[in-house]
Amino acid sequence: MTDWKRKLAAYLHDPPHKPVGIRDHEQQRESFLNRFGLSAADMADFEKSADWQAAAADRLTFPDPAKSGLRVDWKESWMEFHHPLGGGQLHASAFPPTAAQLETELTRALEAVALKDAQDWRAKFIAGWRLWPELSAREKNAHFAYLVADTRIPDHTLWHHNALAAAFTACEGKPAFLLFQLGPVQDFIKQARKTQDLWAGSYLLSFLIAQAMLAIAEQIGPDAIVYPQLRGLPLADFHWWKRGYLGGLKLRASHANELLTPNLPNRFLALIPAGQGPELAEAATAAVRKTWSDIAASVKAFLDALLNGQCPGWDKHWEAQIARFPVIDWVVHPWADTPTALEQAAAGTPPLHGGWEAHPLRLAQRWAEEFIPRNERESYGPSSNAAFAWALHYAAADWKFVAAKNARSFAQWHSPGLLPAEGVPKDHLNGRDEVLGGPQHQRFWELLRQRCPRQFKGAQLYGAISVIKRLWADTYLTEAFDLDRAKPLFEPVNAIAQLEAVIDSQDEEAEI
Repeated sequence: MTDWKRKLAAYLHDPPHKPVGIRDHEQQRESFLNRFGLSAADMADFEKSADWQAAAADRLTFPDPAKSGLRVDWKESWMEFHHPLGGGQLHASAFPPTAAQLETELTRALEAVALKDAQDWRAKFIAGWRLWPELSAREKNAHFAYLVADTRIPDHTLWHHNALAAAFTACEGKPAFLLFQLGPVQDFIKQARKTQDLWAGSYLLSFLIAQAMLAIAEQIGPDAIVYPQLRGLPLADFHWWKRGYLGGLKLRASHANELLTPNLPNRFLALIPAGQGPELAEAATAAVRKTWSDIAASVKAFLDALLNGQCPGWDKHWEAQIARFPVIDWVVHPWADTPTALEQAAAGTPPLHGGWEAHPLRLAQRWAEEFIPRNERESYGPSSNAAFAWALHYAAADWKFVAAKNARSFAQWHSPGLLPAEGVPKDHLNGRDEVLGGPQHQRFWELLRQRCPRQFKGAQLYGAISVIKRLWADTYLTEAFDLDRAKPLFEPVNAIAQLEAVIDSQDEEAEI
């Protein structure tokens, strides 16, 4: 059972204005605690080991600044950060000059979020995790999105560090990785005849993997999803909004189709309590299965109503076909202690590209244990912190996952007693499934084209999965999102070609 109040305390353990007031930062968070309804006693229960684990996972081990004197005054005029992709520069002068002023602005950013009097600690945590960074940057100062966790190694933000500390808090000292994947991907998406089919297949995979991640986020928090990031994900925002966690706040939207953009990979990595590994994996699996079942049921109900009793037996192969999709694979890897993980890596488990001696973590270990004097080391080190071996834990999880996929068992293609129907052609897109309609498939498709001329044209015949891809936006998404049209508008291919021809001609004229 997740202690959401403890997770919230972990998320607030470092105030975001820490970079401009490091010395007394733990005494300068009272205004934030009051806003979230926490007390100093609540913060006293925060287990600092979660902070140390997050620090070891986030960054290279450095000498303790209090013992070594190694400090960086990042507010000096020469200090600047460069965006790794765009090259944009961020100067420390962009922030208020004092911690008190920064604290005031960050506190005011929370005024739009009703948090203090609420008693649902899960709702408080999710609202704070999701809204505080965005409101601070959007309403107060765009640079507040980049408040650094460590001024010596400014490659990650305090928002990120605090969220990771909250995720470790939920693990209660026994973390594990959950690697979860669904498929197929390329074959499934490319089985398309229209541009909208390509979108429908891609978006369906994105939609389903989102349900798996949200099932875990509901139980242990969205901070547990290491990648892809859930903060700012439109499908997640819509989910939180429906749950009432975000109140009536209008979140950022870049364009009208943002909610309908297939922007998720087909796998995710989560940091979870080892004791809940199989339970959480099964919860994610169940969420995918239920959502897919509901989508299929909405399409089948639409077809039943459309046929109105004609073509009995049209759905003979329906259940068998939808049961084959999606294929779900997952593995849970409980973390070993760091000495064990390092020893196993040196022995070749898991296999590492270039070997252990050339691995970056091996170099980080030598730096921490051989080059930093003992009297200048942090209170935590590689041997005492399981998160130091984060890269090895992930490599082991991925290695196990590949092995599980290669060795997985699978059901026979045709269920017992349901042999291919004689004289019934195969799906024209995937070449495997019998087309819908059964013995009267010709009549079935004649009726379907008459009554759904926009969705079905030409002489192509499809099985259950191809039909679902063609119809699910109309039968399921429109109601789920309460939209008049739950799929993007696509220009015809010939219109796009004409537009490109115009652009090319304009370019040629410009060159002349």
